Amino acid sequence: MPYAVELYFDTDAERRIRHLWQAIATAGVRFIPLEIGARPHSSLTAFDEVDASALMMTIQSLSRQNDPLEILFASIGCFARDHGVVFIASVVHADLLAQHSNFHNLLHRSGLSSNSLYVPGNWVAHCTIAPQLSPREIAQVFQIALSSDALGAAHCTEIALVQYHPVREIAR
Repeated sequence: MPYAVELYFDTDAERRIRHLWQAIATAGVRFIPLEIGARPHSSLTAFDEVDASALMMTIQSLSRQNDPLEILFASIGCFARDHGVVFIASVVHADLLAQHSNFHNLLHRSGLSSNSLYVPGNWVAHCTIAPQLSPREIAQVFQIALSSDALGAAHCTEIALVQYHPVREIAR
């Protein structure tokens, strides 16, 4: 099963994002994050297979080295090649990039190889709002997101290792 390393947000940011998720589901869009037990998050990396104990040591090292991050969700975007994934994107700042790069350096030193979409230079800092959408659903989700309060400040307060689908938290 695949694994991901995820940053979780403060209570207010999580509430705003869950409210948006619920609005999308209420509008009749099949809502996969709720179905698989996902929590609002920003993924630092993903793996098809990984030595979970080595990864846990890397995560613990990262969490000891860094203070919680503050980010600002400021835009709505779409990964069209991944079957229409709509997301909210955070403003990229030096601390965010430094912590992300530091994490991938730790992974490399541990002999762990990340999915190429998540390595520094390729990674898009975001929180998925809705995946696997048709073009019509993308437009619908954008409209719902634009009228929501999901954008705004968020504090990344926790880091977790999860296995998915369905989502199962291994450690936090």
